[in-house]
Amino acid sequence: MDKLHDIALGIIVGAAVGDALGAPLEFLLPRNRDNWVVDMIGGGVLKWKPGETTDDTAMSLAIAEMYIEKKAYHQGTVLAKWEAWGNPRPKDMGNWTHKALSKWAQYRDRSRDLRGSENPAVILLTQNPGSAGNGAVMRCMPTAVARFNDEDLLVKETTWLAEDTHPDPRCIVSCLVLNKLLRWAFDGLSKSEALDRITAEIKQLPNLEYWDVVDSAKTHPWEKWDNKGYTLDTVKCALAAWAQNDSFEEGLIKVVNRGNDADTVGAVAGSLLGAYHGFESIPQRWWDALGETMKNRLVSNANALLEVGETYGQQTKRS
Repeated sequence: MDKLHDIALGIIVGAAVGDALGAPLEFLLPRNRDNWVVDMIGGGVLKWKPGETTDDTAMSLAIAEMYIEKKAYHQGTVLAKWEAWGNPRPKDMGNWTHKALSKWAQYRDRSRDLRGSENPAVILLTQNPGSAGNGAVMRCMPTAVARFNDEDLLVKETTWLAEDTHPDPRCIVSCLVLNKLLRWAFDGLSKSEALDRITAEIKQLPNLEYWDVVDSAKTHPWEKWDNKGYTLDTVKCALAAWAQNDSFEEGLIKVVNRGNDADTVGAVAGSLLGAYHGFESIPQRWWDALGETMKNRLVSNANALLEVGETYGQQTKRS
């Protein structure tokens, strides 16, 4: 397997594996080290099957398949896919995502993109300020693969996809931090180099809360990894799992066993660990637990997303 495919598969599969490993631990308290979950056990509050993925993967698949069908961001397509998945409401759909998609359902004309004050999610946020959940960062990873050849376009489309449900600036920054770090794996950066680069970029922003997310990546102690659904906490914990551990398995086990919103932090950390350690670092027992249908879909999506990214880069070079 060549390096680009290893990274693309690492991102897409790593996120799904992290989601499924964390799902049974969602809403639960952190576990003692002598009682860590290390296999796909299923169960939990929402009674997951072993290896079953959640809303994180479902919404991410919709984004991936939008790129595969349209070769570009297309608001109407991704919203239609999210709405088809969300009706009837799945047991694990977040409250804010449900509100945002319900708001979108009032606007049936999908002939043009709705931006800014026309965007129903932006309207929702003005009516309910202060919401900055992790429902965008949990599923933004496909853009990092589809746009690995063009960081400017990656920034633009990552922002648009976040705004379509979670337009709070903290949600947008969370997605940009993750997708830039994922893209830089394709450039061959080491973890340390990528962390230094994102730190320099974040420190140009005035919000000190953003600074803490990246500053603490190498030092944030496991006992204080606290992820209860706030987007910046999710990224902070995922970055710590990625930066402080030398293997996919070690980092993912540590972060999901902190409980709380374990499936989402697992998806975010899994994508980062998969990007920098590669698909072949993912334990076979976790990969097999996803089942053949999901495995085939993830591999097909990862390969097709990479082809979208490669084709776009070729077009750019010819123009």
